[in-house]
Amino acid sequence: MKIQFIIVGWHFDTSVAGSNYIDGLIELKKQNKNVNIFWVCHREPTQIIKDNFEWKVFPNGEEFVAYEQFYQHKILDDNTLCFFTHDDLIIKDWNFIFKCYSLITENNHKFIGNGINYPCNYDPFEKGPPHGETSILLPNELRSYVKDSHKHLFDTKIDIKTLRGSFMCMFYKDLKNINGFEPREDIRKKISEGRFLPDEDGKHWYIHEDGRKEKVSGYGNVIQITFCYKLVRTYGNESITYLGDKYLDSEYIYECGRGNIDPNSPIS
Repeated sequence: MKIQFIIVGWHFDTSVAGSNYIDGLIELKKQNKNVNIFWVCHREPTQIIKDNFEWKVFPNGEEFVAYEQFYQHKILDDNTLCFFTHDDLIIKDWNFIFKCYSLITENNHKFIGNGINYPCNYDPFEKGPPHGETSILLPNELRSYVKDSHKHLFDTKIDIKTLRGSFMCMFYKDLKNINGFEPREDIRKKISEGRFLPDEDGKHWYIHEDGRKEKVSGYGNVIQITFCYKLVRTYGNESITYLGDKYLDSEYIYECGRGNIDPNSPIS
């Protein structure tokens, strides 16, 4: 079985996680010929990435956009076990690879997250992001942003489990069956061509042509939950599970928030 890591290159080795994840990936790659690692970078990576991994700079400003850029860039074998992750993870136990494989092959799940994430009552006909947020970039009906290939699924309001873009594991064949990630191409292009400005708290803002700015999390949640809705409508809520029952945290991995430990959900 082949294993593919797809990592969003945002912080590289500059987060509080330092080189924890990077050093582990280097060692994993050295010891396993069946492991491949690809960095989808939003800017020129640091030297340690250049020296040790396959990478490519893509204009992007959102994690699921980056994952879709990889999906469009490379075709994998159907039975490749894929890990789509951020680069600011703190790995506690590399046995998460075996645990994910077991959850999929022995427990009939298809998509594995790390820490548990908030469920959502998703209405594809609702306008703007869920959770009461707003978006100048994506203000219309949520279903209007999805790919034509699966738009027919977005027809009813349902409760769904959700996955954080920080860590997702799945077999490539199950991703291919739903035609990759969301949103549709013209929306990805619009996001990718935008200007982004970080503030002192590490949050990133999308800067519109007229100077207005909005939090990336606003339209980011649209894309994340739209993808999860597609998973649930295709495979059911039972297809999604998690490595742990805490937000951001499991016995295997801690997901940093914008490169830092979240004070409301500290590492255990």
